[in-house]
Amino acid sequence: MLKRHPSVKPEPHHMVVQGRFLKVLDIPLRVAVDSIALSADGDELFYGPMTGSRMYKIDTESLRDWYLDEATLESRVREHAPKPSTDGIAADSKGNLYLTAVEHDAVWVMRPDGSLQVLAQDPELLSWPDGVHLSPDERWLYVTASELQHVLGLDLDELPAQRPFRILRIPLPAGLN
Repeated sequence: MLKRHPSVKPEPHHMVVQGRFLKVLDIPLRVAVDSIALSADGDELFYGPMTGSRMYKIDTESLRDWYLDEATLESRVREHAPKPSTDGIAADSKGNLYLTAVEHDAVWVMRPDGSLQVLAQDPELLSWPDGVHLSPDERWLYVTASELQHVLGLDLDELPAQRPFRILRIPLPAGLN
């Protein structure tokens, strides 16, 4: 679905994580649609390319309609808001999106109106924040930090035996819920 639509394609952005210009085989890292989350009510799908500057959304009813032609489906994609280079995202019941901000060693919150605020930022603990998951009561955000920038482009034999990969638990401010 939407395989030709710009919303799923990477932009020509040069990702820099902790001062390292990311390349694989001497080619700048460009990742297509990677960040994806379903709204809490299941009515909307939010998504965007990792190396893209926009978050998109589409109603899930359209995605479930097998009779829609490609042009009609593409016409139902909406730009939601600007975003950083993101990997994982999660949606809460208030319409907030929690985004990893890979180039900023951070997790940001995107409000329903599209505004962004930093939830947590730390160059050591949030080195390549990767996946995110909300606790069922939406009081905590769990975040994996993979430090992927240290291993991209390495052969399997060159990979370090251990890295301080992390799973963090971040309390969510009451004002977000």
